[in-house]
Amino acid sequence: MKGRLSSSKIVEAARASIETHGASSFSIRTLASALEVSPMALYRHTGDRSRLLGLVVDLVLSEHVNRLEANQEEVSFQTLARSYGALVMCNPQVFIAYIGDQNAKSAEAERLSDRMVAILIEEGQNARDARIMRDIVVDHAHGYLLATTAHTNPAAVDDLFEGYDLASGFLITRLTQAPLNDRRGL
Repeated sequence: MKGRLSSSKIVEAARASIETHGASSFSIRTLASALEVSPMALYRHTGDRSRLLGLVVDLVLSEHVNRLEANQEEVSFQTLARSYGALVMCNPQVFIAYIGDQNAKSAEAERLSDRMVAILIEEGQNARDARIMRDIVVDHAHGYLLATTAHTNPAAVDDLFEGYDLASGFLITRLTQAPLNDRRGL
């Protein structure tokens, strides 16, 4: 590797590798080989594969969420939820790798998750309902993510993106209209 090895260079390279070669082929060894360093050098800088995946998701989320928060005085649940879905759909292999590794943890995903719940509580939802609403929206995004990665036809993927956008708008609007226990036949 040319230049000094750093955590940020490793995380950027991991992100590029995952999106280029796919979640299933990502490993510390393949990344080390691509960077022309030993696997132990990566471990020293970023930890194991699970920790590195969390750092990659931190990078993806922090870039976008920081831009959102800088451009708006107050960020709504709807804005955060739809932004998360868009990030998932635009970084499919990163999120497949992340949600497929039960040991991967992302501080930014936790922060975003906590922020969604806090906003819903501020809007009058109780804590239990707010967590359920957040989970529904996140699971909805992950479900569409899995569906899009199963298709090789670009037109089918475009249709899924459009369907996701429409379904997300409807789902988020319906979820936030009234407390969950007041909904009959949602």
